[in-house]
Amino acid sequence: MPMTPLPTPPSRSDPSNFAERGDAFLGALPVFATEANALETNVNAKELSATTAASNAALSATAAQNAANAAAGSVNATAWNAATNYSLDVRVISPTTRGMFRRIVAGTSATDPALDATNWAPFITAVINGGTGAATAAGARTNLGAAPVNAPIFTGTALELRAALDSLMVGYSTGRNRIMNGAALIAQNNAVTQGYGGPDGFGVFSIGTAGMSLGQGTMTINGKATVTTRLTATGATGVLTGTNYVSGIQQRFEGLDAFDLIGDKLSLSFMFCSNVTGTFGASLTDGNSTASIAVTFNATANVPVQVAIPLPVMPTSAVIPQSAAPTLALNIGALGTGTYQNPSTNAWVGGNYFVAAGATNWAAATNNFIEVTNLQLEKGGVVTPFERVSFDKELARARRRFYQFGYFRTYYGSGGMVVTEVILFPTSMRASPTVTPNASYANASNFIVNNVGTDGLFTNWTVSATGGATINGGVTCDARI
Repeated sequence: MPMTPLPTPPSRSDPSNFAERGDAFLGALPVFATEANALETNVNAKELSATTAASNAALSATAAQNAANAAAGSVNATAWNAATNYSLDVRVISPTTRGMFRRIVAGTSATDPALDATNWAPFITAVINGGTGAATAAGARTNLGAAPVNAPIFTGTALELRAALDSLMVGYSTGRNRIMNGAALIAQNNAVTQGYGGPDGFGVFSIGTAGMSLGQGTMTINGKATVTTRLTATGATGVLTGTNYVSGIQQRFEGLDAFDLIGDKLSLSFMFCSNVTGTFGASLTDGNSTASIAVTFNATANVPVQVAIPLPVMPTSAVIPQSAAPTLALNIGALGTGTYQNPSTNAWVGGNYFVAAGATNWAAATNNFIEVTNLQLEKGGVVTPFERVSFDKELARARRRFYQFGYFRTYYGSGGMVVTEVILFPTSMRASPTVTPNASYANASNFIVNNVGTDGLFTNWTVSATGGATINGGVTCDARI
């Protein structure tokens, strides 16, 4: 930037012009100082711009090298085969996730590389914040510079990989988990043998088989006891052919929570444990039973395992209305070899098929169980870490379907007087609930509930004789799907 030249400075060798030149020189110094400061600011800005450009160039070079490495690796990758004896560092493609994996222990294995962290490691690596790391089966990355970062498991196209990397930089969005009470912390009901109960949002249904009990359990994860939704066989299952079945652990969605999933890839993830070693199923069925998908995973008895399953695009033929009506159903651990067994695996088919073919009959003996926690269903082909919702928000979601409150009142009045009260719900319920009042009385009677809506109701009770009257009871409001 241009600067104003300073005038000729004063000199003792020229005493006749000393005073005049001194005044001019000193008068020019303020302008010089202002212009010099502006020049310094300009130089600093250009230095920062040059540094940033150099850093971006280095990052672009790293990204290009990563892409080149991935492209070079993919040339020699083949589809995984359980019967092949693999050497170290051989690369294969998982049949379920389509991700690339590198052999870290020579030999054969019957388990899909995507679920076998003992023998296989994900091939794709990335440089982030100056560190390098590879996705693990649990979706964690290490050695990422300043701090570890929870990373999504990448499966899919280059655009989906970019989305996964972007999420590392900006954090994961809230509200992506469509499951209610995925951590199983809310349990307004006792354990049940049929229907909805135990942890809110979950249920069990069966036909023609022995009993089941659904309630809360615990699973030890990283040395910590973690609450679960547990389904226990109270008797050995009977015949599972024909229309007989066990639903496993089920959650149904209202349309408002799932209608936008049509036409998109989905991702399902959860922690799972059973006292039985075997193959287990998970499935999704739309509300009209016109589209179903079933997948399988393996587990070892009494060893918690993290399950992460990217699902293909939900077909546009699926029926999920944009309303509070019951729609999509998720089943984990369903059993049955007849009408409801899915003819395919990891592919959407027409019909109501919620049982995965080849699933182990985990309920073959009394007290056998399955349990899940950190359950998450989200849009997109990238599995992200479990979204933990605060207890109060999760309770509000649960109360949209099921709410119960105590009712204790004391009143002084004339005999025959009817006491009326308006009760407002803490959150709007999914639909006008079915209500069940109960009460004990002292000089009172006839506790009833009427004018029930999604936002509240009226209570009425009668004073028996003039004087003090007391009612002690409660009301259960049920709008579960």
